[in-house]
Amino acid sequence: MITLFYAHKHPLLTIKNRPPEPLNTSNKIRWHQGCRAAFLISILTPLNYYLSLNNTEFMTYQVFFMSGAFIFGLLLPLNRQTPKAPDLILNKHLRGQHFQVHLKEHDAPLTRHVYKQLSVLLRELQQQEAETLTMTSPLFYHPSGALRSLTRLTTLANALGITMTHRKVAWYESILNKASLLMTRHTTKRHSASLHKLGKYWHTITFHF
Repeated sequence: MITLFYAHKHPLLTIKNRPPEPLNTSNKIRWHQGCRAAFLISILTPLNYYLSLNNTEFMTYQVFFMSGAFIFGLLLPLNRQTPKAPDLILNKHLRGQHFQVHLKEHDAPLTRHVYKQLSVLLRELQQQEAETLTMTSPLFYHPSGALRSLTRLTTLANALGITMTHRKVAWYESILNKASLLMTRHTTKRHSASLHKLGKYWHTITFHF
């Protein structure tokens, strides 16, 4: 277990803190991530052997844990980024040209600088023939619960010839995003007041290219 802990800290083996990949990176990189996760779990082979009662049980444990780790690594969101938009992180769906974008920091304000980066990102995705780009966040609501003005985003989409739709996120949607924000609130070393002022309502905005 100690070996696994330190191995995961190595730049070539870590999964959690990997630097973002370039925007045009192929989805094949996910296979590398799956293999990386399976290799890390293989470090526990002596432990699995110790816990097993016979060779058959040992092989069953080994196949189960390593295949599970591979699938976990394969499905884990892979961060992408363009140098022209350093404050924005992209995730690409497994199939099709569908992307999700979120701020590098959960509580970063939606400043004019961020909107400029979003404009650059939309142009690059247009050139790559992307289908959709989705933004899901509680930042689109005031602390009072009122929806913020989306005029600037609408104007940006119209200028690029992109259709924009938006809706309120249901309580059972975006579970991973909500869990990530919850963990950040309670585990971050930064004592950011704005992080704790984010409301309970989430909104999703989708750009259709």
